[in-house]
Amino acid sequence: MAARHLRQRELPARLAELLAEQPTLPSGTLELEILETSALGDLALITELLEACRRLGVQVSLDDFGTGYSSLTYLKRLPAGTVKIDQSFVRDILGAPEDIKILAGVLGLANAFERQVIAEGVETLDHGQLLLRLGCELGQGYGIARPMPAEAVADWCQEWQPPTSWARQAPLAPSQLPLLIAGVEHRAWCRQLHHALEAGAGLSASPLASPTATSATGWPWTTVMTCPTRVAWRHCTGRRTPWWRHWSNAASMAIPPSSTATSTMPVRC
Repeated sequence: MAARHLRQRELPARLAELLAEQPTLPSGTLELEILETSALGDLALITELLEACRRLGVQVSLDDFGTGYSSLTYLKRLPAGTVKIDQSFVRDILGAPEDIKILAGVLGLANAFERQVIAEGVETLDHGQLLLRLGCELGQGYGIARPMPAEAVADWCQEWQPPTSWARQAPLAPSQLPLLIAGVEHRAWCRQLHHALEAGAGLSASPLASPTATSATGWPWTTVMTCPTRVAWRHCTGRRTPWWRHWSNAASMAIPPSSTATSTMPVRC
């Protein structure tokens, strides 16, 4: 819903009339999505109207979280039970450590405010698996289902089963997050190097040309390339244990190459 609709004082009464025309509709089935990409204006008025809507059994969610106006203010003030993380923070998580950190921060905020989180832009099985590792169990995107006619939704809900890799995936402990980020950085570094060499640019245009450049973890890229687990292990424990003794830990958390599969599910497992 746009801001101008949310500021209409007759909104709760109109919703009550429409809901009365559907007596068999279970409470909580209808949800209003607030578009955060527009300025809402009078938050006190909008909060009052949304609270009235919630008393009717209508759910409220905050859409495109992180891209609009005063995200934290809306999270604090508006009675939204669900926060939908904008897809711009989700699409590139397989190769962007910064997006993973943003997601982890939003999940922490949502947990503190007792909000449910939905990740938009779940395009592949790998996206869903990584989100589950971060503790996000709900998502939407082509990796779950493609758009379909309304009459096909009921059958899809009956037949859909979560992919095995999602059903078996448990969330990581917070102490393991640096290791996960280091693995993503390593993959991004290797992909950059591969593209440079494939384009015939030579080593002068590759990441190897800047051996002193640092990654998001603060370690030189050459160190991350040769030993991502050493970087993460020091971040996690502060110890200088030989990295090769913990290679199995990194292998168990390694993110598989992006899947080309197009069939899938809702991310709740």
